Amino acid sequence: MPLEAIERITEIEEQAEQLAQQAREGAAALLRDARVRAASLRDELVKKAQEEARETVRAAQEKGRRSGEEALAETERQCAELRRLAEERMPAAVKLICERIVSG
Repeated sequence: MPLEAIERITEIEEQAEQLAQQAREGAAALLRDARVRAASLRDELVKKAQEEARETVRAAQEKGRRSGEEALAETERQCAELRRLAEERMPAAVKLICERIVSG
């Protein structure tokens, strides 16, 4: 084999090794970048999930507060109605009691 062919083969092997090294370095850089992006995305998703959880809790608390206020208002309305009915019937009840005492 002529010396020129051997030198050409050696040169090609060196170029191949350089390309392989560049490919390894490129792959390592891609992997590092992917890990950084994945960590950033994970952090962003965790933050978003925490915000959504806080909003869900806030909405549930607000709904519970409104429900409590509505229940209180309804109870107050029912109490007022019972008082009104009691006051409306009071004269007849007093009259009946007086008649029973007098008739006695």
